[in-house]
Amino acid sequence: MALQGEHAARLELNNPDLIVSIRQACPDIDKAGKDQGGRRRLLTIIGVSIASIAIAVFAAATILPSLLAPLIPASVEKALGEATVEQVIDIVGLIEKKKVAVCFPDQKHPAMERFRQQLTKAAGIKGPLTVTVVNAKMINAFAAPGGQIVVFRGLIDFVHNPEEIAGVMAHEIGHLIHLHPTKGLIRHIGLTGTLDLLLAGGGQGIMGTATGLMLRSAYSRDAEREADDAAIEILQRAGIRTSGVVSVFKRFSTELPELPKSLEVFSSHPLSE
Repeated sequence: MALQGEHAARLELNNPDLIVSIRQACPDIDKAGKDQGGRRRLLTIIGVSIASIAIAVFAAATILPSLLAPLIPASVEKALGEATVEQVIDIVGLIEKKKVAVCFPDQKHPAMERFRQQLTKAAGIKGPLTVTVVNAKMINAFAAPGGQIVVFRGLIDFVHNPEEIAGVMAHEIGHLIHLHPTKGLIRHIGLTGTLDLLLAGGGQGIMGTATGLMLRSAYSRDAEREADDAAIEILQRAGIRTSGVVSVFKRFSTELPELPKSLEVFSSHPLSE
């Protein structure tokens, strides 16, 4: 017989009659040590399994998106971004119960085009950057893969000066620079869905699922900080005052009401505060 743990001890019995008497009085005495060892092994297996699952979840949430996002073909990113913009226009139209159109569909607005060119150059973006202004009351803007930025007319009406709209646009460009929209997509569709995009270019099914997931995905606070830092650098290089970033986000947290249930599909940012 043995005691295990901090006060381990061992007792050896040589008297056969005494051993028989003890076993008759305590039938399970020979199983105690074995059971305890089995429980320890079981707990070890459970612990290792939980740790493995935690590592897999961490890899899927952080490592995998960062590794695979740069590998998504530009053509696939462009198609995802364009599909997202189309879905946004359709959904906003349902929410506002009217036909929602794109502002300036046939020609580029001179002021917005100057902003776009100035910020694109300052950000050092090599690929195309498309800014779509949607004629809707929603006070919001977001970035989608393929260099797509959507700005709602409500945001343009909300800002007090050009520096505030430039700050929001630079913030969204920051998300594109760090591939946040694409990383969020990979995080949600997983390895299998990402391989479909990489190898087959993604069918209509995965394309529709992917764009829907992007609309419902919220960026992490770390991603928001990265976008904020990028926005400051972009504005400084462009020669635009950075005070607009501070003022517009302060106003978001103090002047905007709580997001209605019908608009939660567009809550791609954590609380401004």
